[in-house]
Amino acid sequence: MVWLRFLRKVSFLRMRTLGYASLIFVFGVAGIMYALEPETFGSYFRAVYWTMTTVVTVGYGDFFPNSDTGRILTIFVFIFGIGIVGGLISKLVDGVQLIRNQKERGLLQVKETGHTVVFGYSRRSKHVIESLLDHTDVVLVDDLEREPFSHPRFHYVCGDPALTSTLERAHIEKAVRAIVLADHSIPPVHADGRTLLIASSIERANPNIYTIVEM
Repeated sequence: MVWLRFLRKVSFLRMRTLGYASLIFVFGVAGIMYALEPETFGSYFRAVYWTMTTVVTVGYGDFFPNSDTGRILTIFVFIFGIGIVGGLISKLVDGVQLIRNQKERGLLQVKETGHTVVFGYSRRSKHVIESLLDHTDVVLVDDLEREPFSHPRFHYVCGDPALTSTLERAHIEKAVRAIVLADHSIPPVHADGRTLLIASSIERANPNIYTIVEM
């Protein structure tokens, strides 16, 4: 069907393209409708308002075309306008969901400054983080699949804490404090070696940071 093929093509368009197409469609249709029935709408703004309520399927019914030509144009708006604007809304929703998913997985770049970076998550580090959240933003760096909990001032970065790329995503150069907790899941000798490796990586990335290390 033509309608299904049209929807398929719309779904593959980029958000910017859909945004421009939606603006052109809404304001173009409003201009045509106002030119056809100026007495019905009274102003171009009201024609834009009618077009918007139509393409988002709200349809208050306070304005509607009275001529056959206007009604034919309305059918055109129903068929194509809802697909274009609906595609844009769908892309926006998908974009918000993608960002939320990336945040939960610790893949986003942290933008905060003056924050504390905690390395390694455990029951003990959870208590440390919760006490810090009362007066500062906290960034946790670990290799968990998802952020362990949600808080407005809590941010999670997934990755190897010894890597520069991971520290950059944690915005370590703008952090004021780093806390490196020992990994008790591996032998103490190996845990201490890894702790020192992380601490040295932090100091290279931000020589002015105050680092607390558990050995």
